[in-house]
This record gives sequence, C-alpha cells and structure tokens, in this order.
Amino acid sequence: MVTRYRNGWWLEQKYHREGWTQKQIADECAVSPRTIRKYMDRFGVETRDVRGENHGLYGETRSEETKAKISASLTGRDVDDAWRERIAAAHRGTTLPEDVRTKISETLEGREKSAETRRKMSESTAGEKNPAWRGGHGLYYGSGWTEARERVRDRDEVCQHCGNDGSDHLLDVHHLAPVRLFIESDDHDPSDAHFDENLVLLCRPCHIRAEWGAIEEYAPMDSIPDRISEA
Repeated sequence: MVTRYRNGWWLEQKYHREGWTQKQIADECAVSPRTIRKYMDRFGVETRDVRGENHGLYGETRSEETKAKISASLTGRDVDDAWRERIAAAHRGTTLPEDVRTKISETLEGREKSAETRRKMSESTAGEKNPAWRGGHGLYYGSGWTEARERVRDRDEVCQHCGNDGSDHLLDVHHLAPVRLFIESDDHDPSDAHFDENLVLLCRPCHIRAEWGAIEEYAPMDSIPDRISEA
C-alpha cells in the first residue's frame, strides 16, 4: 500500500498541483477518502471547491441500499444549535448552481408537506421569531425613505454580511433600530430612522435572517440607542 499520503508535500502536490480528487488519492493509496481528508487537515492542505468534477463522488450514484442506510443513520438524530450554526457558517455566502436549484424544484414538485412539517414551519416563525411580530414589516416609513434607501445602496453596493452583489438575490436596506421604535417614541417620527448609521444593505436571505435575530450583528435593536437618538 502506498503510504505517501502521510506526507504533506505529496498531498499538496497531488491535490493542488496535479488536480487529483481526494477519492483519486485514496484509490492510489488503497485507503478511504476519509483517511485522506484527515491527513490533509493534519498537514493544513486546504480543500478546494468540491462541486462538479472536483467532488469525490462526481459521476457516481449512491445505491438504494446506501441511501437507506444514510436515512436510517439520520432518523431521530437531534442537531444542536451549535452544529446548526457551523452548518450555516459553512454555507454562508455560497449560492446553489442553477442545475441544482432545478433538480430541487423538480424533486419538490407536487410533494405534500406532512402536518408535522407544517407545524414546525409555523413554530419557526411564530411569536418573537417572526419579524412582523416585532413590527418589522407593513409600517409607514415616513418621508425621506426612498432617498435614504438609494443612498445606502450606492454606499454599500453589496450585501454587508455575505457579499452578494444582487445577481442571485434582491438587495434590501435594513434598519438596525426598527422603524416601529421611532413610531412608538414620543421624541421621534418614522423619518428619523433613515440616517446612514442606522441602515445597512443586506441580500434578501440575510435580511430575513437578520430580522429573525439569526445574524447577531444586524439583529433588530430593542430600543433607540443614545448614539442614534442624538444623531
């Protein structure tokens, strides 16, 4: 068995300079791709984008037996919040290729959601998790909103969280201190919310997550801070 995979230079040479996949290296060394990934991590060999031909399973199809085993191994498995955040962080800023979106759409076409799935979806955006509950939408924004929105679009240009340039998702201007706070305040009116320090450009997915409080940096404030009220 070839054991050169235990050499960081050799792994770097094969993976990056010669363009081998992890599976090709594993086959050459008669070990599993998992072993190759372990040694690549150990030697700090960075992995490239594994979509398309770079993916170790490119051109292969899992058997029904393998799919059943994967499904069984995940049944009843509870994913904690820390693991969900790691998954989200790994995908942040990435977009699905058009062919993948088409496949997902075709897979879901005509598919009925179970009562349990609908219940979970409802609970995920119920109460404080729903931006509308906090007054995030449907409010009168007052004068100056259109001008402020365009000004921030010109200033930020791309989503300030993931860098999306608007080619994949719409770009929205998000209020850090929600407009409702200014409406409820005795000292302010809605137009006071539209100054630059209180606005940030986010793509639609990031905007929704920010409204739900899933992006801490841009989560809606609970009150008008002094630095804003004095601006």
